[in-house]
Amino acid sequence: MSTRILACRAGLFGILLLLHACGLRYEPVTTPENEQENRQRIIESKMREDYDQGDEVYHSIAFGETEMIKPESYRALDSMYALKYKREISGQVPDRQLEEQIRLQRMVVLNDTNPIYYVENHVWEIKKNDTSTFYTGKFILDMHNEIEDVEISESVMLPASYKDLYTSYVYEESIFTPGFAANQQEQQFYNLYKSKAATLTEPKHSLFVQHTLDIMRIARQKNTLVTADLIRTLLVDKTSNHSYAVKNIKFTRLEELYSTSDQNEVIGYNAEFSYTIADENGQDKQYAYYAQLDPYLQIEFIQDVQEGGF
Repeated sequence: MSTRILACRAGLFGILLLLHACGLRYEPVTTPENEQENRQRIIESKMREDYDQGDEVYHSIAFGETEMIKPESYRALDSMYALKYKREISGQVPDRQLEEQIRLQRMVVLNDTNPIYYVENHVWEIKKNDTSTFYTGKFILDMHNEIEDVEISESVMLPASYKDLYTSYVYEESIFTPGFAANQQEQQFYNLYKSKAATLTEPKHSLFVQHTLDIMRIARQKNTLVTADLIRTLLVDKTSNHSYAVKNIKFTRLEELYSTSDQNEVIGYNAEFSYTIADENGQDKQYAYYAQLDPYLQIEFIQDVQEGGF
């Protein structure tokens, strides 16, 4: 070990001894990240206290970005500093009038008794047996990390197995590579399905979200968001009860239906298809169907062409 390192360590040790002798105590610096983690731990602790009763269990899924609700005086000061920064990076000379406005506004802020609040965006799960209710909401905390209010923006009841898909759905992650941001095609998918979900009330809302997650699962398995490919998989899985013995799949018709008032608006899809499955004697049996789907690929009607119904 070098003489320089030993000298530095001895010097630091001497400073700590001096502080201790003077009755002083070292206090670690609290960073915004530390404060955010503290608020999140408080939220999780409170939720466990409230929900971990009997057969209900709380699970924290994720936290989003922290928001800060500032009084008007703080926002005005922020705007002044933003203007000052803009002038500095553009090389402009200091504005004495702006500097005086900042000085006066800082005095206003120091005398402002209105509180600052922090908003923690949270997604969590309340699991009961094999069913989970997933919540998306905002926890509002004061400067002392006391929870002042909780605003729930969405709640969805789903089978517990949908947890990972629902997390991707809420945060609009890439469908194909979870944990990464969605690309343009994936973002268009989220926009379409979430816009529809926002118009629905329970229980239709939860059912539609589950349908959306089913489409996402197919897209992830097939590595595609091409509508025709999704429809083919969806219809064959539905009619064959997800059989692995399906072969000779043929779609003789797969067309988009357009609105009569707007030729660019897709209002549904028609499909005619067939496939074979070997029976218990090893003989291939053919099945043929006609189907109609809505714009969100919800199956509205399936008819067994050979037997007249499904």
